[in-house]
Amino acid sequence: MKQLISLGVQDYLEIAIRRRWFIIVPFLLITIGGVFWSYRIPPAYRASTLILIQKQRVPENYIKPTVTSGIEERLHTISQQIMSRTRLEAIINELNLYPELRKALFMEEVVETMRKDISLEVKGKEAFQLFYQGRHPQLVAAVANR
Repeated sequence: MKQLISLGVQDYLEIAIRRRWFIIVPFLLITIGGVFWSYRIPPAYRASTLILIQKQRVPENYIKPTVTSGIEERLHTISQQIMSRTRLEAIINELNLYPELRKALFMEEVVETMRKDISLEVKGKEAFQLFYQGRHPQLVAAVANR
């Protein structure tokens, strides 16, 4: 039966020194690959805007409310309006977004590409935040503001 030998810190250091190339070479390859990859990928920018939905502030005794739906339903309706094809197509044409894709694809496919670049996040019960990401910072900010 073999006896187990306990190794100390000094033993582990000696093992690491003997096997230094098994440590150094992968470390250098991973580092060089990471640096090369970070310079090759295009930059991505993200802009956001916060949209608040306020309740009617005039007392119902004075004016009968014209909006009878709840806040959650109104948030859903507004988010559907924002992501509608007509609104997104107007923004694409107005700001000249995706010029290469518009030459090669149908407008519906370009709109779908834009929908993938947009994300909505509900913030509480009275607001949601819209995010848009792209490669040109001024254009990304203009889309989010629009």
